[in-house]
Amino acid sequence: MLRLASPSLRLTPFNPSSIAPYTVIALPWKFQDDLYAERKLFVVIGHQNGFALCLKATSQTNIYKNNKDAMAGVVFYHADTLPCFPEDTAIQVDNCVPIPHSTLIDEKNRLRLEVRQVLAGDFENNLRNAIANSVMLDDRKRTRLNQILGF
Repeated sequence: MLRLASPSLRLTPFNPSSIAPYTVIALPWKFQDDLYAERKLFVVIGHQNGFALCLKATSQTNIYKNNKDAMAGVVFYHADTLPCFPEDTAIQVDNCVPIPHSTLIDEKNRLRLEVRQVLAGDFENNLRNAIANSVMLDDRKRTRLNQILGF
């Protein structure tokens, strides 16, 4: 006789909408000009219409370190300030990437989605300031980000 696992032991399907705002995630991602997918870091800022709306995080920070106007438009973390950022990292408010929930599910099933940590403390205030001070955002994009974030 076939016995099913008790309800408490059954796996619950992954729901990408359960990824909380300000959560750092890592997954293979290919941008339009990339030759192949590479592991990238993103910060989820919300969910809409089957997409996780994310800000790209980058360890390519020289442009920000050498330009105070550019630095004003990112949330910057020095290496190892947080466990999820082993290198200097800039969270780019002008680089919003909609990641399909279906992609997150696929990557989770392939064991290639890493949910690192929720950014707490002063992150929201720093994000608000970066959006307000970004020289790369036009008014439409700035308003849209503020709406997504509920600012």
